[in-house]
Amino acid sequence: QKFFEKLGNELGFIGKNTYHEERYLRVALAYKKFIENEEIRSFLCVLTAFPKNNNPQLDKQTLYEIFKAIRNEHKIEKDNVEILSGEEYENSKQKIQRRLTEGEKLFVISTYPTIGAGQNIQYVPSSIDREEQLVKINDFDSRDEKDFDAIYLDRPTNLISNLGENISEED
Repeated sequence: QKFFEKLGNELGFIGKNTYHEERYLRVALAYKKFIENEEIRSFLCVLTAFPKNNNPQLDKQTLYEIFKAIRNEHKIEKDNVEILSGEEYENSKQKIQRRLTEGEKLFVISTYPTIGAGQNIQYVPSSIDREEQLVKINDFDSRDEKDFDAIYLDRPTNLISNLGENISEED
């Protein structure tokens, strides 16, 4: 309720059921599921836009306030969110991989264009028995790298519209 009021007062969304208002809620729900599930150590949240300061469509500070409120509700003090952007991509990627390798529980936000160009952001987990806990899904040689435990994909509306008129949203 608190953040609905903030969205309404500061960003002008309340009661309009805008795509942007709903995106805040979807990201908050994904983060809440990440916090509540101990088995999810790494969560990749892929959005159509980057959170930026003073951007009413996806304000970075508002998201961080929502995340902090959820952490407070679950008595978690440490910030466990990273944003992987095109700016400083390699440095951000290395920082994320290092944190995950060290066993931190981490929620990573990025966008389709940033990670869609064949970027591999797997990591080498340090504290698991690779033979028993890593799931192998193909006939390729085994590797020590691990993909994210969970993923949220924002609806890629701009990608769908660019595919042409003869394709349905479901397709």
